[in-house]
Amino acid sequence: MFSSLDKRMKVILQVVILLYVLCSSLFVFLTIKSRSLDMQHQLALQYTGQQHQNAQLFMKWMEELARVVTSNGNVQQAVASGAYDKSITPLLDGMSASNLYILDLVLYGREGSMYASSRLSGFRTYDEVQAIPAYRDFLASGQTTEWLILDTGSLVYRDSDPRRRLIYLERLDTGDLAAPGLLVMDVDLRKMTSFYAFQDPDAYPGSQAVLYTRDRTIVDLGGWMAELPDDLRSRLDQQPLQEELHTIEDDDGIAYLRRMYRSDDYVLLMVPGAPILSDLAGLRTILIVGAVAILLLSFLMIRQLSASIFEPLRELYRNMRRHYNK
Repeated sequence: MFSSLDKRMKVILQVVILLYVLCSSLFVFLTIKSRSLDMQHQLALQYTGQQHQNAQLFMKWMEELARVVTSNGNVQQAVASGAYDKSITPLLDGMSASNLYILDLVLYGREGSMYASSRLSGFRTYDEVQAIPAYRDFLASGQTTEWLILDTGSLVYRDSDPRRRLIYLERLDTGDLAAPGLLVMDVDLRKMTSFYAFQDPDAYPGSQAVLYTRDRTIVDLGGWMAELPDDLRSRLDQQPLQEELHTIEDDDGIAYLRRMYRSDDYVLLMVPGAPILSDLAGLRTILIVGAVAILLLSFLMIRQLSASIFEPLRELYRNMRRHYNK
C-alpha cells in the first residue's frame, strides 16, 4: 500500500521539478540571448553611426575646399563667359598639390570651355560628359552638389585603373539655366572609406564594410569589385533604397545600409552574430550542466524526503499488524 503511494509521490515530485528546471533554464537562456543581441545591435548602431558621421565630416571638408575654386572670381567669369583664362589651371594644380585627398579637378563652362589639372590627359568634352548618365542625371536634377561612386568608363578622363572612384560634382552658375557649368573633383576613395573600417577586431570580430552603389554593385573599401553571400545579396537587391538607414537582420548577424552624404550610393556595414552566439553557446552549456546537477540533487532529496515520510508509516503499520496478530 505504502510502496505504490511512495512511487507516485516520487514520480510527481520529479516531474514537477524537471519541468520547473527545464522551463526556468530555457527562460533564462532566451532572456539573456534577447538582451545580448539587443545590446549588440544598439552598440553596433552607435559605433557605425559615429563612423558615418566622421565620413560625412570628411566629405563636407572636401566640399569646402572645392568652393575655394568655384568661388574664385576668375573661375566664375571664365565659366560664365567661355573665354580662356590661363590662371585657372595653376589654381587647380595648386589645390590638388595642397591636399593629398584631392586627386584631380576638371571645370566645364559655356561654349565648350574646359580646364583640368595639368597631369590629366584624354579628357572628354562637355558634350561627351553630358551624354554619360551619371552627369546627365545630375545636371537635369537641379541639385547643386552630389557625390558619386563611378567606374572608370564614367570618368571625365581616360584612366586604365579599374577601381571605382569617389567623384564630387558641383553645378556652376553661367547665367544660362539650360547650360550650367560643372566642377568634377576626384577625391581619394580609400580615405573616405577608411572611416568605415572596423579598427578594433576584438570589439566586432569578423565585421566588414563595403560600398553598395546606386546601380546595386558591390565595391570593397579600396574600390575593387567584391562579392556578398547570396542570401544577403538577394535581400539587398529586393530592398527599396529610399531611407537614410536600412537595417537587415538574419541568423548570421546584422547589416546596416547607410546612405552616403548627398548621394544615392550606400555603405554596407556587416556585424556578424557568430561571436556573441559563440558566447551564448558557452552559457547554454553552463545552464545545461547546472540543470542536470539540480535534477540529480533534487532526486536525492526526494528519496530522502520520501524515506522520512513513509519509513515511519511502514514501521507503524508493521507494529499495528504485530499487535493485531496477537
